[in-house]
Amino acid sequence: MDRALDHVKRAGGVLVALLIVIGVIASGARSYVIVKRSEATLRALQQGLMGMMSDDEGQLAAWTRQMSVMEQRFTTHDVVLLLHTAAGGVFLLLAPLQFSARMRRHRALHRWLGRALLLIAIPSALAGLFFGLVIPVGGIGEMTSTGFFGALFVFAMLRAFIAIRAHDVATHREWMIRAFAVGLGISTIRIIGSVIQTFAPMPVQDAIAPMFWLGWGITSLVAEWWIRATRRSLSTHVAQLHAEVEDLRRGWGEHDRVDVAVR
Repeated sequence: MDRALDHVKRAGGVLVALLIVIGVIASGARSYVIVKRSEATLRALQQGLMGMMSDDEGQLAAWTRQMSVMEQRFTTHDVVLLLHTAAGGVFLLLAPLQFSARMRRHRALHRWLGRALLLIAIPSALAGLFFGLVIPVGGIGEMTSTGFFGALFVFAMLRAFIAIRAHDVATHREWMIRAFAVGLGISTIRIIGSVIQTFAPMPVQDAIAPMFWLGWGITSLVAEWWIRATRRSLSTHVAQLHAEVEDLRRGWGEHDRVDVAVR
């Protein structure tokens, strides 16, 4: 079982790295557009991506009009969007360090980085909730998916913080994995959206609900499976350590009795 988990861990590591790259690039590109106020760059990026999904000129023109309408809510709230995208990109870039065994050996650095991530993550999530709940363009599907997974992300971050304050490392680890999975889900959403629009083109606003539910849902379910699979593995290792410690204690007890008898 441990060997199988090792293989899954290696393959999962590659996939996670890919999702991080997608998320960080998207975050960086959007942040650049906001700071430079470069609408031409944004249109070029969007048209390039849409061109990869369809060569139907009518479809591309429709998507362009729909994206223009969607962009209006971002243009009028560009500071909130910058908070969401820039902070989210930093979170995706730094959060993997917290899962590194080498980083955890530097406890002070690990602890302070964790606090910084909490301060980065919560504002980014709240900004995302603002767009999804207050000014959605994808209707009830966007509102429900954003509300559910946004709340899950905030709760997971706070629950992880409370757990580590109580020195409950196992619970802290599990809730951090859940929070990180929601963050990675943003990248999965982009992949799902590309697949949907390539094989079953639809208006952009109609694609938001399946993109969001599938992207966040798949990533979170995989994370939950990993938590439960490794929880069993960790429990087995802990049980083995306890058994070895007990054997050592019994061995030392017998050694002491023999030593007393000899004396």
